[in-house]
Amino acid sequence: MSATAADRLGYSKAIPNRILDVLAVRANAIPAHTLAIKQLVAAHFEGRRLFLASPAESGALIAARLQLPAADVPTAYRGLLLPDLAENRNMLRSGGLLEQSAQVIQRVFLAAGVLRQPVPLANLIDLQYLPA
Repeated sequence: MSATAADRLGYSKAIPNRILDVLAVRANAIPAHTLAIKQLVAAHFEGRRLFLASPAESGALIAARLQLPAADVPTAYRGLLLPDLAENRNMLRSGGLLEQSAQVIQRVFLAAGVLRQPVPLANLIDLQYLPA
């Protein structure tokens, strides 16, 4: 997306609950990396658990990646929602927040001229990689 298009769309505050972090994987990469995808998703939830249980210790582990002093890491996460597995399942279900967000953002992109035509969203979400 060009800087001009991003400027037209504005900041994420203009569309609350519509900006989500997701793991996107090309369909042709999935067969060769299914186990790695499952391990990455499981590691995400373990990291979330550790961060919530001990933000100071976890902050020390991720500070360099965030290019922040370790003491500032918990503050950097303040206000962010870190959904657990059940909340992820709910957001990712058919008709859930991710699908709704994709529809809204698609309409915004169409109105702003970023997209010329709607994009099929039917196969956007796959829950099989979430831990049991």
